[in-house]
Amino acid sequence: MAKSSHDLAMLSELILNPRAREKLPEDGYLSFSKSTFEGLNIGFVDPEIWRWPETLQPQHGDSLEELRAGYTEARDLVTRYQAKAVYPVSLPPVADFVLDGQPCTIMAIRHVFKRNVDSYLESLTTSEVRTLEDIIQYNKDHSGQELPRAFPEQGRLIDTLENPIDQEMYERAMKQCRTVAQDRGVDKVMKENNLDLIAFPMDSPCPRVAAAAGYPIATVPLGTLSYNGRPFGLAIVAQAGREDLLFTFMSAWEACAKPRAVPSSL
Repeated sequence: MAKSSHDLAMLSELILNPRAREKLPEDGYLSFSKSTFEGLNIGFVDPEIWRWPETLQPQHGDSLEELRAGYTEARDLVTRYQAKAVYPVSLPPVADFVLDGQPCTIMAIRHVFKRNVDSYLESLTTSEVRTLEDIIQYNKDHSGQELPRAFPEQGRLIDTLENPIDQEMYERAMKQCRTVAQDRGVDKVMKENNLDLIAFPMDSPCPRVAAAAGYPIATVPLGTLSYNGRPFGLAIVAQAGREDLLFTFMSAWEACAKPRAVPSSL
């Protein structure tokens, strides 16, 4: 969304509704900027547990070692600049988010997906595509441009349309998400370890935990992989309403960490 915490602070204020904006200090999110991590208690998950399996994210050369090294360096950095790091902290496994054989987050998304897509498309002034059905048909009619050869199907879109999640199932899915991610997850870990934030590799399923909890998440750059120059990062999650802690962390990261490596042009 932005290349600096300053830009992100300004952008975040713009997208808040007036009532939420009134709750911010006079200088908005910028008032939470700091040059060190002093006062922050940060939990770090075990990257050996929280990483994608080889089937979903094949590793090349030394890429796995580089991801591990970047994560370890992040933990060392925050402690060097006055944060307290707790390692490792444990979150519920991905399997706990499965309900009736499906991820509860996907079930929740499927319930609201068509309604939200249709609402957005209806707001457009020039597009002839107005519904999810229109998108599916447009993709069929223009498959050469819209459907990649490697993935020519629209299975997830069609399944969402033909097998909708009803309100009762949606409520069960949301309860599962919140119970596992909040009560047994982020809230429990933070209370037990007196934490402000939890950090984890972006190359992992951990962002799903933040999404299931409905909690704010931010990312900062860690490095780039040698084999192809792909950037990788560190994610941090806070509890509801604590975006101030995210801006404190991001601004301190900019002040203390080495400048991000800018990817080369293609």
